Amino acid sequence: MGVVALAGYLQQAAGAHAEQLGVGAERLARDGMFWVLTRLFLRIERAPRGGEAIEIDTWPSQRPRQLYMRDFLVHGEDGATIVAGASSWALIDAARRKAVKGPSWVVDQVVFDGARATEFPDKAPIRLEREERAVDVTPRWSDIDVNGHVNNANLVGWLLEVFGSDWLAAHALSALDVAFRSECRRDDAVRSSVIRTVGDNFLHAVRRGDGAECVRARSWWRMSNR
Repeated sequence: MGVVALAGYLQQAAGAHAEQLGVGAERLARDGMFWVLTRLFLRIERAPRGGEAIEIDTWPSQRPRQLYMRDFLVHGEDGATIVAGASSWALIDAARRKAVKGPSWVVDQVVFDGARATEFPDKAPIRLEREERAVDVTPRWSDIDVNGHVNNANLVGWLLEVFGSDWLAAHALSALDVAFRSECRRDDAVRSSVIRTVGDNFLHAVRRGDGAECVRARSWWRMSNR
């Protein structure tokens, strides 16, 4: 399973649990709000294999300031943990497209467990000041989600477009830290850029044509055992 599909499954699990808690997309829409993923960190022991039945556990873990933390554990068919994830979410005012504190009923509906699947790295991804390799990306209608912007899982996929096929065939992601900073819409011109930092570690950016950063990210790689 590729990282785009994996990120999509995690979003589905988060959305389904939010619905169970009474703070899902449909309920928030009545108050003119929606959830936005602001940061995602994945520690990947191995990718799920084709045809493998996996189990995703997810729970609200903490609430620092106006953010809502949600953690993930992905278990393989043998029950072993193969992916651990941490994420942060913000409530967005749909009309103003701005983060809001949110009504008290949201917090009242959610019990924050406190347990963590994994911790964010100490420092968030930094701004990419120069690039070693870049590709232009054209948003498609199928990339757009219900909130009118490119889905976060597809933004993650655009980070990998800068790598050649030989590199991707020989390497596997061991960790990925993505900070989502601004919206990307269908008509935006988009550029995905990368620079190697240390060893097989990289710093990424996805920017709109106006220079605004949609994504900052870091990736860690290992040799693939496929």
